[in-house]
Amino acid sequence: MVMPGKYWLMIGALGAAVLVGTSLPPPKTSVEPDTKGCEISAAPVVELDFGSRYTDDSKNRADLSDASNDAVNKALAPVDRFVQELSRTANAALIEPGSTKAACVFDAVFEWAKADALSDLQSANAKLSSPSRVGGIAAAYGQIAGLSAQDPQKQKIIHDWLTARAETIINFFENDAPKKASQNNLRGWAGFAVGEIGIITQNSAFTTWAAATNSAMIASANADGSLPLEMARGKYALHYQLHATSALAGSMARLCDGGISINPTDLAGLEKIAGFSLRAINAPEIVEQLNGHKQKIDEISPKKTSSIAWVEAYAALKNRDEIVPQELRPLSNSKLGGNLTQLYLGKTLKCNAPGA
Repeated sequence: MVMPGKYWLMIGALGAAVLVGTSLPPPKTSVEPDTKGCEISAAPVVELDFGSRYTDDSKNRADLSDASNDAVNKALAPVDRFVQELSRTANAALIEPGSTKAACVFDAVFEWAKADALSDLQSANAKLSSPSRVGGIAAAYGQIAGLSAQDPQKQKIIHDWLTARAETIINFFENDAPKKASQNNLRGWAGFAVGEIGIITQNSAFTTWAAATNSAMIASANADGSLPLEMARGKYALHYQLHATSALAGSMARLCDGGISINPTDLAGLEKIAGFSLRAINAPEIVEQLNGHKQKIDEISPKKTSSIAWVEAYAALKNRDEIVPQELRPLSNSKLGGNLTQLYLGKTLKCNAPGA
């Protein structure tokens, strides 16, 4: 039975079958051409310093403090707005190759690189939250890298800045991150960011680290595909399972598309994790049975699909576009590059096994 107002997503024998139980706007498979000028709010954010979203006595970070959550959102808002505007403009550049959109993205990223943005992270929580934003910036920049002539000196500044951000991320997650955070969805987003930067800068150490991150997270999954560290998050367990799956599917699709070898065992593991994630959207009680908490699922709705946008990347890895119905499209997540329907629809990803 379809849950009114919610998605019905299922995993079949050959992959994900996605159905929807509510009316949605007519499908679109790409962004609408943007005839306006460069409208990216490029003011660089260099410093971030904020605490936890959760109450001090929340052992598994499952109890939000409204005041603290608002403070974190306020601190990250300028960065998130930049990532959203950047990805939207990069997507437009792909369908308007003769426009100024690519140069707009390049110039905006250059301004952040020149200012050494996101280099002064003064709290552990800022260091944990920044990788997904760095990854979003890199994903947008990577889309326009070959679309227009770029000043080589400015390009070097951008690549050096991205390299420094990747090195900082690796160092933090390898040495200083809290134990659980160094292994959960936050590590997944760190892997996505470092892998994307590795593809852009042709740094094999970065792509190797990203692939190893994916492998470790996949290996940690339970037999049913649930991720134990996310299942421990009380009423937010499904939310964080989807957050982790987003990073994993997005990262593996990008690495595969970038010619990086992917272990077939990891692809099979991702299918198991994706399967659990999609089943749990339709039947959140399977999460409740695992952790004893009724799930908070109000963020999963026809009006907010960013938590399932990764399905497009997953469909490309499975080489089965039809597993995502037109009713859901377009699916977007700015931290994964924006309009994932535009980026992956019709794309066939052939992942090489190590040594192949």
